Amino acid sequence: MNREVARAGRFPALMLLAQLVLLGCNLISAHAGLESLHTAISIAIPVLMAGIVMIWAMHLRQRSGVVRLTALIGFAFWAVLAALTLADQLARVPVPPPW
Repeated sequence: MNREVARAGRFPALMLLAQLVLLGCNLISAHAGLESLHTAISIAIPVLMAGIVMIWAMHLRQRSGVVRLTALIGFAFWAVLAALTLADQLARVPVPPPW
């Protein structure tokens, strides 16, 4: 019984650790001075975090096809919004202040 409890608690702990590592990567990339890559990295990290949440917290592995399809459509819609945000950020031209 103890092995089953330990095994059941290991997966959530690994998912939490992965979320914390990605959070640390996000903080490091914010202060690293990567300028042009910062926006792409800042969008890629939440995509990975959302994938972890979809797999672990939403239990998509055990759900039916309709629930998986709904989650996929929602994630695809979020990806379109993220792509539009990225395109907007990359298309901006920095304007120096007039003084």
